Formats: sequence, C-alpha cells, structure tokens
Amino acid sequence: MAAARAFGAEIIWGHAEVSPGRSISYAHSRQIPWIYTEARGAGRIDLEDLRVMKQGIVNLMRHLGMASGEPVTAPIRHMLTGEGDTDRGIAAGCEGFLLNNIGLLCKVEQGQLLGVAVDVFGNPLEEYRATRTGVIALIHELPVVRPGDTVYLIADAE
Repeated sequence: MAAARAFGAEIIWGHAEVSPGRSISYAHSRQIPWIYTEARGAGRIDLEDLRVMKQGIVNLMRHLGMASGEPVTAPIRHMLTGEGDTDRGIAAGCEGFLLNNIGLLCKVEQGQLLGVAVDVFGNPLEEYRATRTGVIALIHELPVVRPGDTVYLIADAE
C-alpha cells in the first residue's frame, strides 16, 4: 500500500484476493510485493495518463531509495477495493453496438441501467444493469461488443 500511495495516482484499487493465472498471482504466490497500473485504453494513450505513469515511475524509484527526492503525489480521489478480475464483470450476451449510460468512476446502485447493446439500426438487443452497488471501474470502450466481452466491472469504494 505504501508503494501504491507513493506512485501518486489519484485512484488506488486494492485487491484482497488475486485470481489465479495472472502475472500478479505468480508474484503474490511467491510473497513478492507487487503493484500494477491501469490506464484508459481502447488502443489510445491519454496524455494525462502518460504523465501520471512517468511521474509514478520516478515516485516509485524515490520511494525505494533508487532516486533522490520525495515522491510528488496527487490527492487520492478514489480508494477502490474488490476483485479486479474482468472475467467476473458484466458480460455481453450478444453482438451489437454498446451505448453507455454511465461514466468511468461513477457511483452506481444495484439494478441501475449502465448501458444498452443495439443493432445496426439502433434497436435495443440487451440491457446491462448494475449487479451491485459500487463504482464503475471498467467500461468497454470500443463500440462493438461480442458475446462474452466484459462490458462493465464494478468495484467497491472505501
């Protein structure tokens, strides 16, 4: 947790459990301390995310005594917890185009409409609703969804 705080991102997402078969599960099984980072994706690089990642690397080096100075951190806006395994998120059951009704890091209530898959003509095919109360930690950003694609992942807020 100290390394995650030193990294300096505005969002920390802690996992009490780590699913098997992931790179972090190997480190965890060997009792090797680990952190990992996430950023907006969908084949794009957000310049602010890139800035945070670069500063985070310098911050970690300072935290570990590999570089001089103190970490430059931002106030933490979100402390999230819960399983980060995308296989346990809300999955699409059909092929279509995803229309999101919610934004990343928004609070949601169980049963709340998150988005809809539509066909090429805009006809609704499938609704996606929050399976529990929490915070949206992942949204499928590409417009096309296929059966089995994780479209939303909900985390817990501390």
